[in-house]
Amino acid sequence: MSKKLQKDNITTDEVMKSINDHRKVQRKEIKKVPYKKFESPPLSSPLNQRKAIVDSKYEELREIFEKCGEEMEWEKIERVLKILCRQKKFITSSI
Repeated sequence: MSKKLQKDNITTDEVMKSINDHRKVQRKEIKKVPYKKFESPPLSSPLNQRKAIVDSKYEELREIFEKCGEEMEWEKIERVLKILCRQKKFITSSI
């Protein structure tokens, strides 16, 4: 048999304050990783130059995922990327 719920000894305002305080602490603990949006090199530029730009962005993203502790998510992205690269016959040295 379940017991009838009783009122707590804490007010709604105190609950809300506690939740908001907890959220503030969580926001402060989140470390943002700097990221610059990828600027695609013009197709008229030499292939080795385009490849170097793509490779450097690839490494930057890989490092961001590692810093955030998302290695498994990066591995999943990498598997999909390899499939897409094979389909488009686009190969980078990093992959």
